[in-house]
Amino acid sequence: MLEIERELSNIREEIEAKQGRLKYLNDQVSLSTLNVEFYKITSQTGATVSYGSKMWKALKSGFNGLSIFFLGILHIWPFIIIMIIAFFVIRRWIIKKK
Repeated sequence: MLEIERELSNIREEIEAKQGRLKYLNDQVSLSTLNVEFYKITSQTGATVSYGSKMWKALKSGFNGLSIFFLGILHIWPFIIIMIIAFFVIRRWIIKKK
């Protein structure tokens, strides 16, 4: 009986030690900080860029800008239609008034 009680006492000590360690680790995790650093390569070393490739990049950039402009117009098409209708209604109203 005494031997069983000693074993139970040892097991309880182990459980309490593990619970204490778990509580300590939980506290450490809740206080931990995560630092993330991003790096971007800003310059290319070695080869120089030719004038033709610069012109090609400029043409592509201009085309991308033009496509973004037209996509922006597609987003606001209902407002454009309302403005056109309002313009014609006001113009007609002014002409009738004169």
